Amino acid sequence: MTQNTKHVDHVFWICKLENQERYVRQLAAICDAEFHGPVDRPDLGTRIYISWRSGLEIIAPLEETTIYSKSLKDQLAARGRGFLA
Repeated sequence: MTQNTKHVDHVFWICKLENQERYVRQLAAICDAEFHGPVDRPDLGTRIYISWRSGLEIIAPLEETTIYSKSLKDQLAARGRGFLA
């Protein structure tokens, strides 16, 4: 079995909803990546953009808080925007 090496499998970037589109544009330019989205997931309380080729996902909590988005909002309040996982 071969392993992927020198390859990022998946990276989450977390940010506030009002800044998300700007980060998508910036990371697309920096990484030469095409992002798909936005995809709103009200059940998770998030809006997601993803680049399948680069392994980058930019996630922002929606205004309405869910069990899942509460932890994202807490993370943003404590540490600000940036890499999450």
